[in-house]
Amino acid sequence: MFKKIFLILITFLIGISSFSQSKSANDVYVEGYYRSDGTYVKPHYRSAPNGTNRDNFSTKGNVNPYTGEKGYIEPDRKPNKINKYSQRNSVSSSNYPTLLTIKKKLQSSHKIFGIDLNLDWYTLTELSVLSYQLGKIESDKQKIPGVSVRLDDTYLNRNATEEFLNIGFKDIVITFPKLEKVGAEIAKGMSPVMFSANIKYTSDTKYAENARGDFNRVAYLAMNQFGAPDSTMKKEWGASFQWKFDNAELLLIMNKKQHINLLYLKSNWDGK
Repeated sequence: MFKKIFLILITFLIGISSFSQSKSANDVYVEGYYRSDGTYVKPHYRSAPNGTNRDNFSTKGNVNPYTGEKGYIEPDRKPNKINKYSQRNSVSSSNYPTLLTIKKKLQSSHKIFGIDLNLDWYTLTELSVLSYQLGKIESDKQKIPGVSVRLDDTYLNRNATEEFLNIGFKDIVITFPKLEKVGAEIAKGMSPVMFSANIKYTSDTKYAENARGDFNRVAYLAMNQFGAPDSTMKKEWGASFQWKFDNAELLLIMNKKQHINLLYLKSNWDGK
């Protein structure tokens, strides 16, 4: 279930690990995107992250080999480190997209844009145990995994980041594991296993006008919190970004059918 939900068939090349100021096949290409304030950032190359800014194109003493611009940021005192993700097997091809498998060995805190998915049923839903039991009955009838309910609006507005709230997600749902017996005490210790948020436009025209900008805004927020995605795919039908952790996965999808979906899934869930 875990792998099925987050399966991505093709990944777009994210170059990693560069240690010189000359052009390198491993430099990271950054797609154009919108910042949270609406400013558009043009597509560009940057050196791969390695724990120091001393080899960044924008650091004083360096020159961007793609633009000829001189660096302007003061260098830090950290030594260059070999990026632990630089040893990878890539499939080189002249055809788009190039394939690269990227694996992270990081633990997620299960907190996303200020929303803490470690918290319990009562805190995140403001609902009773009876509501859980009724939700489980309905879930069993429809043969769908978990018990899904809307995230409580009061909790959302008090805790989610302003940038996330401003994007305009309408359907924010959390899914809890399906347990045979749930009483008051069990509900206090039961946290959600999945988080999902959706933007659905009123027409194909609205989708065409807004989806790309909204997708880039969400991607920008996710990269600020989780770093660069482990894989990306951009095709005629839309795009998807995936972040992988030891204990969770995050998937951002844009397409004409679903419009924009953001999914976070804990890896300890067996799909029930």
